Amino acid sequence: MNDGRDMSDTSLFVPSRAFSLRRGAVLLVFAIAATASWATGYWFAQSINRQTNATVALDISRSIDRVLRSIDTRRQQADLLAGQPCPQVENRLTLLQRAAPYVRAIVLVHDGSVYCSSLGDARASYPLSLFVPNGSSSRRMGLIPGTPVYPDRPVLTVFEAVGRRDGVLYLIEGAYLADLLARAEGSEKRSATLSVGTGTLASDNTFASGNATIPAGAVVLPNGNSMKVVVAGKVPSDHLALAVLAALLCGVAIATTVVLGYTAGFTPRQRILRQVKVGLRRDEFFVVYQPIVDVGTGVWVGAEALVRWQHPRWGVVAPNAFIRHVETSPIIAPFTDFVLRTALAQLGAVGLPDGFRLTVNLAPCHMELPSFPRDICEALDLQTTALNIVLEITERGLITSEDSVREGIARLKAKGVQFAIDDFGTENSNLALLQRFHFDYIKIDRCFIQGVADSDRKLIEGILQLAKVLGASVVAEGVDRQAQHSALQEMGIPFAQGYLYHQPTEGAAFFDGYVASVERWRNIVAAHTVQAPAASPASRVV
Repeated sequence: MNDGRDMSDTSLFVPSRAFSLRRGAVLLVFAIAATASWATGYWFAQSINRQTNATVALDISRSIDRVLRSIDTRRQQADLLAGQPCPQVENRLTLLQRAAPYVRAIVLVHDGSVYCSSLGDARASYPLSLFVPNGSSSRRMGLIPGTPVYPDRPVLTVFEAVGRRDGVLYLIEGAYLADLLARAEGSEKRSATLSVGTGTLASDNTFASGNATIPAGAVVLPNGNSMKVVVAGKVPSDHLALAVLAALLCGVAIATTVVLGYTAGFTPRQRILRQVKVGLRRDEFFVVYQPIVDVGTGVWVGAEALVRWQHPRWGVVAPNAFIRHVETSPIIAPFTDFVLRTALAQLGAVGLPDGFRLTVNLAPCHMELPSFPRDICEALDLQTTALNIVLEITERGLITSEDSVREGIARLKAKGVQFAIDDFGTENSNLALLQRFHFDYIKIDRCFIQGVADSDRKLIEGILQLAKVLGASVVAEGVDRQAQHSALQEMGIPFAQGYLYHQPTEGAAFFDGYVASVERWRNIVAAHTVQAPAASPASRVV
């Protein structure tokens, strides 16, 4: 029993500065999550866009490679024509050009000048520098806005040297290359360009000379030593909006999960349990004792240890505000250990007689912890006492690990510990507990004692008979009025406790109350002893 009627019902849940700080922290978490999510969504959309640009650039580059490889497949035949007179090879050159896709013309070169074309202009002679940059490499490439024959039609020029004086020049149609670059456009408004040297060709077949400006975010993919493909394109607004929205939703979901996990730690229960842990470390708890009296004599024969909490900010906290939470959490083990050790030290030092009962509550949750009954045994071993220890099993929980609990009870009984069932008749099935475990005491809950003088008398008598059959003693809880005491005495209830006898008090004051109860009983006995001789003569007269 944790009688807290003498305690003020201090509220633990009044909004405080800490609550405001937590609310601010929650808002900050959502603000950070929203900002981070927006940035993540934007970055993700841009990353996908860059990846798409790179994929398109790679596809275009591979297509251009296939065009250049088509030249390589015919190079051996063209090289055989290099250096020969144009009239002798002109027809063969024309046939070779017609069999080469994408190639507008194949031109023979001698001593740095073109002299024979597959287009049939045999008398035309132009310097090679009009088509490709000067150099000594065996392959040179250029991108020019047009040729002397077709000045407005861009072409990609490829010169392959054959020996020291001769070579073959291939003119690849710019329109074909523009078609390849146009693949970048699709439905996402991208642009692609092909740059060779200082010439740049766009997907619309327009030519620009000079160093091309590369847009921000564009992907540049080199293709060979002098060629590069550039693909650029912004993220479509609808794609960007979807990416940011998706990231925001994910961010809000994550933030909500974090906040729920964070605030779960600030539920009233969790808040109390954290404060209890702190209170145990800071010695905020203290123990008071309510007397258990012999109903027949009024002498105090035992004490129930009840814990109280003096919180530095909340003041005196009512037991019913925290006990039910403690009893159903792992904190109950160190909590019970504190109560037991404190009670043994305090009552063991005041001079109570041997066999005086010390009752401490024991929650079912504690009995199912791995530390039970080792922790109880350790507390008993550390402080040798002549007190009779009684552990009250409260009904605010179910015992599920029956085998391990039975072993623990047997181990404690071997050390002389007795057991009581608390609040009999309420909450869970007491009869089932009585069937599974042997109890030395049955404590009748206060709700039945309230009507013991009238309506509940038969029920109390039934419990008394049950206790006698089981070999247990009965303790009545919550006795507040003299009429209840008289009814219990008349029925033969051996023990009781309640405010009628005394309120819970601390150790030294409890011992004073015990001494006073013994003295009262002695006075009653002495008074009856004095009255007995005086009554005898009167009886003889009668």
